[in-house]
Amino acid sequence: MIGAMVAAIILTLTTGLAYIPRNLRVFIQMFVGMKIGSNISKKDVLDLRNLLIPTAILIVSMVLLDLVFGTLMATIGGLDLTTALFSCSPGGMADMAIIADEMGANAVYIVVLQLSRILFIYIALPPVFRRRLKKDQENQLAEALLDGIVSDETEKEAGAKVTLTLRQKTIRFIATMAAGISFGFLFWQLGVKAGALLGSMIGVAVLNMATGFTFFPKQLNLPMRFVSGSYIGQQMDMGSLIMMTSLGVPILIMWLGVLAFTFVVPLIITKFSRLDLATSMLSSVPGGTQEMSLLAEDLGADVPKVALLQTVRQVSVLVIFPTMVSVISILLT
Repeated sequence: MIGAMVAAIILTLTTGLAYIPRNLRVFIQMFVGMKIGSNISKKDVLDLRNLLIPTAILIVSMVLLDLVFGTLMATIGGLDLTTALFSCSPGGMADMAIIADEMGANAVYIVVLQLSRILFIYIALPPVFRRRLKKDQENQLAEALLDGIVSDETEKEAGAKVTLTLRQKTIRFIATMAAGISFGFLFWQLGVKAGALLGSMIGVAVLNMATGFTFFPKQLNLPMRFVSGSYIGQQMDMGSLIMMTSLGVPILIMWLGVLAFTFVVPLIITKFSRLDLATSMLSSVPGGTQEMSLLAEDLGADVPKVALLQTVRQVSVLVIFPTMVSVISILLT
């Protein structure tokens, strides 16, 4: 995604020839929603009954910390409030940028700030975790994360794909597409914020929970990132490029927000629930579900609970944040 974005920026700045239809954003959102929805199973939802308190603390903390650090970014960092709130949101980089663009935020700034969050998490935090939680553990997983060895595919996806034939995959993908596009189009037409993504995710999740008859091929991940990066990059002009030199303060605020997610929220979770500190910390870090799950295994945390809470975090951001930011924007105008 970053490579495609940089290439589109260079093409725009040097020739002005970069162009991707704006309505393509709707289809990008639908495919992102399909991917997320295909990972939500009935078991995931049922397992949440045993994690109600940590889940509630995690969701409330996400909202409060986003409001606090987003406001700081807007007042001290010089960003508009919508861009600041989406930049601080603990969601996926591509997801937040595409949704925020629909709401008039600066998608390029959001990608840069979200990228700074990801790099900070994978570079700075694994050593801290090792010292804090398991001092004698080797750093093999942290090195794998930094070297890019860890894939984006979850264990659940991998296990499901191994048992499916090509014909089964094709039929399930068609069913996934039908559910995702129909619900995504419905929510989009109803005017729901990020409706294409949210509707697609809900439609596919419902199908998966009811029948398990879904499939989203990992081969589509790369084209989705190419298109998303190109779409965002072609919006960059010389004025935006010059303004990006002022992002130092927002990046520092972003890192402070990550530290709050990593060290403050887990203390609250452990105080009011039975989760251990390692599991609470790795469930709260706004990183990828797969990456945090593998790190949890390395550090002796409860891997299924980390994976489940990370999934809840990702889905909650997509469900709550677009509407929340929209309401805030309306109230302040």
